[in-house]
Amino acid sequence: MKFLALIKIHSDTASKEAFWKLWEDKGGKDGKWTLPEGVKLLDGFQLWSKYDVGLVYEAPDEETGMEFLSEIWNYADIEKYITTKCSWCDNIEKS
Repeated sequence: MKFLALIKIHSDTASKEAFWKLWEDKGGKDGKWTLPEGVKLLDGFQLWSKYDVGLVYEAPDEETGMEFLSEIWNYADIEKYITTKCSWCDNIEKS
């Protein structure tokens, strides 16, 4: 299963510092994350919008997909979506 997680870090300074410290501790700074078994991080984005971070990842099931995000719940609000490939996207001209 593929997931999209939109993450909004809590606005207080302590939460922001804790989130980015956890991000670095998990390996986010050098790109080598320690992930639960069966989880594969496909892409990550820093966003300049309502959300601060967007993650696209794969997990064998929804429970494992949520486990991946569980450590950051104290510092951020997370919207998680299960995704599917859209067939009409293949028809969009790519530049």
